[in-house]
Amino acid sequence: MISHRLLLLRHATTEEFRPGFADRDRRLTERGIAEAAALGDWLREQGIQVDRVLCSTAARTRQTLDGLALTGPVEFAESLYTGGSDTILESVRVLDDDVRTALVIGHSPAVPGAVHDLADPATSDPGSLITLDRRYPPATLSVLDFAGRWTDLTSARLYLLRLP
Repeated sequence: MISHRLLLLRHATTEEFRPGFADRDRRLTERGIAEAAALGDWLREQGIQVDRVLCSTAARTRQTLDGLALTGPVEFAESLYTGGSDTILESVRVLDDDVRTALVIGHSPAVPGAVHDLADPATSDPGSLITLDRRYPPATLSVLDFAGRWTDLTSARLYLLRLP
């Protein structure tokens, strides 16, 4: 059976919304830039190789991606900016099965909603489930593992929820 890993990441810390400026143009703060760089380092330290990135078109998600300093194919999707957790799941379910590890960089509430929708309470890390129910701040990463095809993804083991 095919094993896959799905990484769901909420963008790093951003500047506050300012009247007269579009939400999609909000940028990372210095703290957010540091969070993204630290997360990229952590992924490399863990030996996690990302085969495909799906990223919202917002400036803050693009900056988060830049800070991760990953290599590999990236697909930018407006739907990951405007859509909910169902949109994330639809985007992942069309991936080719040769993609073993996929990373989605998006927004709240869609990203934590997708983690909540997928996390199997019987097999997931109990501490991660508790944290998921309480908070999902910027730069939080969920690592979900499942066996099967992307098209069949309905539940997964929440292996780890990493807070910044």
